[in-house]
Amino acid sequence: MIKDFALRSVRCENGEDAALLYSIVAEETDGTTSYGAQIVMRRGGRTERATVRDVTASYRRIRAFLTQLAENTVTPCTLLDVVVDAINNY
Repeated sequence: MIKDFALRSVRCENGEDAALLYSIVAEETDGTTSYGAQIVMRRGGRTERATVRDVTASYRRIRAFLTQLAENTVTPCTLLDVVVDAINNY
């Protein structure tokens, strides 16, 4: 299940407008729910998407994490690096 969380509009360095949609990805396995993050960026008729599954088992933590992603305007191309850094610094 994917639940939309936040939407940001930004202007890219080249002057193009982009929309960033941050979503929570929930997956249930053996009665346990794990949460991940997805970012979809739409700009100039193009769509770029990145998803990282199984980041945490805590809904509260994934909400806080997505808030940070949106506040810092993380894009799909950097999502995996940000998740790895967050896990390594946890």
